[in-house]
Amino acid sequence: MIRNFLKISLLSIFISPILFAQELTSDITGSVSSSSGFVSGAQVEITYEPTNTTVTRTTDASGRYTAGGLRPGGPYTIKVSAAGLMSDKVTTSLVVGETSRLSFTLNSATSVDDVVVTAERINSNDGLGFSSTIDAQ
Repeated sequence: MIRNFLKISLLSIFISPILFAQELTSDITGSVSSSSGFVSGAQVEITYEPTNTTVTRTTDASGRYTAGGLRPGGPYTIKVSAAGLMSDKVTTSLVVGETSRLSFTLNSATSVDDVVVTAERINSNDGLGFSSTIDAQ
């Protein structure tokens, strides 16, 4: 009887810290889709801005991704890209012990209506070496 009591007491001593442990991280999960369905193989880059630390995940066959053990707070920048689709980016902050659910819908790269190109004239005396000048003609 005393022997069983000792076994139970020792077991409870080793298990109790596990039961009372607190979660000190956060998670992000979600899915990536397009007009034709879920996107498998999409790259999801999760960047913790204060330290510029990046975690990269790839979506599975059902377009889902999960990143766990992330520092709470933020901001985090989540960038999603896939071949043939336009990338998307969002900024968020994380709460301790909670899972943020972020889903993305990417548009086809062929559906772009306008491309805006901006330029600036280079002064030829700035020491850049060889250069080409393109004018309106």
